[in-house]
This record gives sequence, structure tokens and C-alpha cells, in this order.
Amino acid sequence: MGSKSQGEQTRLEIVEAGARQFSLHGFFATGLNDILDDASISKGAFYHHFKSKEDLAIAVLEKVQTDYEQQVFEPVRQITDPAARLGFMVSRLVELNKSGPWKNCLLLARLSLEMDPSLGELSELIAEIVDVLIHSWEELIREAQTIDSVRGDLEPSSLASLIHCTWLGAIISRELDPQKMDIGMIAESIQKMILS
Repeated sequence: MGSKSQGEQTRLEIVEAGARQFSLHGFFATGLNDILDDASISKGAFYHHFKSKEDLAIAVLEKVQTDYEQQVFEPVRQITDPAARLGFMVSRLVELNKSGPWKNCLLLARLSLEMDPSLGELSELIAEIVDVLIHSWEELIREAQTIDSVRGDLEPSSLASLIHCTWLGAIISRELDPQKMDIGMIAESIQKMILS
């Protein structure tokens, strides 16, 4: 596959700048100038690629979906043992969130706090991504329960929601005080809580 055209590269840079700014400040507190400054582009260049800040946010979330698929779900599917799959997903999210460039969990946490159904397509897309994440946890839990690796007395859909909410809460809390919030310890606690 050839290299990206200049226009494609500029669009990608705007999407990455949007992801950084939305993950730091949320959707509403991020101004267009924040994105322009981050991407080092003009307003005209922005509007060449996107109709609005909401249009950009949708593109950012579409990239988030792709990132989760390529960097989390695809590697999980390569593992055949259900318990190992569940453990890998937990450790992979820790690894990605400690890497620095991965801001997807923080971005989802921030945007989830801001959105409500009246905001239309953007809220719907956030809800869709959250549903996919919770469903992925639920599937992994159900599979691990079939080989008695996860406690059978725990209801998979409720446990999946608990894990998702705990994880995003930990990500937000880490932003408030990185010294006190060790997401690796949170992940270990999740595993201890659910494993048989």
C-alpha cells in the first residue's frame, strides 16, 4: 500500500489532535482553536476536512473503534484459552494506557460523562462503542465460566458492566492523581475478584 496523500495525512493529524484535546478537556471545553493549535493548521484546512467540531468528534470515535478492534480485540481472538483471553484483555488495556499515546479509554470516559441522548449521532456513537466494550467483556466472562476459570456465581452482563465502569473510573481518577491511582493494581484487583 502506498503512502498517504498530503490531504489524508492532514486529515489524520486533525483527527489525532482532536483525540488529544477531547481526551484532555472533553468535547464541550475543547474549542476549535485548541484543535487548530494542536494540529498546526488553519481554520480553512480544518473546514476542508470537517464540517464542524461534532463532525471531527465522530471521525475521532470511528478511529477509536478501529483502534480497539486492531489493538485489543484482534489480538484477544488469537488466543484460544478462555481464561488467557480474559487475562490478556485486562493486561493489554493496562499496557496501552501506560504507553502514553493511547488515549482511547480516557477519551471514552470523558465523552461518556458529557453526552446525553439529545446530542444525536455523537451520543449514539459513544453508546455504541461502550456497548461493544461491555459485550466483549461479557463474552470473555461467559467463555471463561465454561471452563470454571471465572466464578460461576457472578452474572456475566452485570460483571461486564462493573469491570467497564471500574476501568473507566480508574482512568479518570488517574488523571486527577497519577501518584495514587495505579491502573495496574486496579487490573490485578479485577482479576482477583472474578477468577475462580
